[in-house]
Amino acid sequence: MHLAPAWVFKEFDAILGVDIGGTNMRAGVVRLNLKTAPDLSGTKVWKFSLWRHGDEEGVKRDHAIETLAEMLKGLIAAADKKGLRLAPFIGIGCPGRIEADGSIDRGAQNLPGNWESSKFNLPKRLHSLIPKIGDEESSIVVHNDVSRD
Repeated sequence: MHLAPAWVFKEFDAILGVDIGGTNMRAGVVRLNLKTAPDLSGTKVWKFSLWRHGDEEGVKRDHAIETLAEMLKGLIAAADKKGLRLAPFIGIGCPGRIEADGSIDRGAQNLPGNWESSKFNLPKRLHSLIPKIGDEESSIVVHNDVSRD
């Protein structure tokens, strides 16, 4: 949530968050609870999906991204069914040195496939699979989940 200012989320109940790691990917609907904690300190994961790609052999990057998109689409549908107003925002934490455009410069060698290719941009690829959340264009932000190299 701290990848964007809190006011961005004022009209919404929740956002989508993703944690990409060397053995698994987690995606979740994060309830913002802004009425009780406007500083975002009261956020809670409402529902999540987990895929352990490390348990499968030969997983390619495109398959991983498509699987992640399906996980997110399922969470979007669940939030809609629950009546949660989901912000058109996906925050992603993953390993590696993240450039300003969201591409991964280096440090993603444990992820399935080549995520460091100059021809691959995670936010753009995911946006092509999830162009809208509700009626709004989705915004996707990637940030290093540990520390910068």
